Amino acid sequence: MATEVLGIIAPHPPIMVAEVGGRRATVTSDSADAIRDAARALATYDPETIVLMSPHAPVVRDSFVVDTSPRVTGDLGQFGAREVLISAPGDPQLAAAIVEEAERDHIPVMSRSESPLLDAGLLDHGALVPLSFLDRAGRYPLVEVSLSFLPLALHRALGRAIARAARRVGRRVAFVASGDCSHRLTRDAPAGAPVGSIALAEAYGPYTSWHHS
Repeated sequence: MATEVLGIIAPHPPIMVAEVGGRRATVTSDSADAIRDAARALATYDPETIVLMSPHAPVVRDSFVVDTSPRVTGDLGQFGAREVLISAPGDPQLAAAIVEEAERDHIPVMSRSESPLLDAGLLDHGALVPLSFLDRAGRYPLVEVSLSFLPLALHRALGRAIARAARRVGRRVAFVASGDCSHRLTRDAPAGAPVGSIALAEAYGPYTSWHHS
């Protein structure tokens, strides 16, 4: 029975991907180096499935959403790099087990396939950017999970439900939490970037990390 879990916290600024950022990708070079280190840790761990939580997956305010699709695909075309295409098998068995375990704990949850508005099987850039470093070839089956507007305690409870589901189906899982510490990396970033915040970001250094237990 699988009990080990590898956890990775990964940034997702599209500019970090060379095909998107070009020379401008150097602003995230330290974080890119760090996520490459995480990729090596992932390859060593060699999971059977990756569970990835992205804040850019379709969000339902009062429910978590789990993608139960048999295949997941997406590209960075909206950022001018359609050639960065990732396609991976899903893990419907694990995804269904996650939904069941969450429901058992009365955690609001739904399958992404329940509504055509949720674009089941479509990967967002919150998933694509980390995966372009961690698993661009789509080697590992992937289950994407959305955030919600529910309390933090329920997010933690969902994590416990995911762990139980992985144990139940005997999956060796790596969990990737996709998130940015800043949307202010450059002066033309969507949130803007005053000189002071750029200096702070440069001083703060890379923010990719991983944990193996």
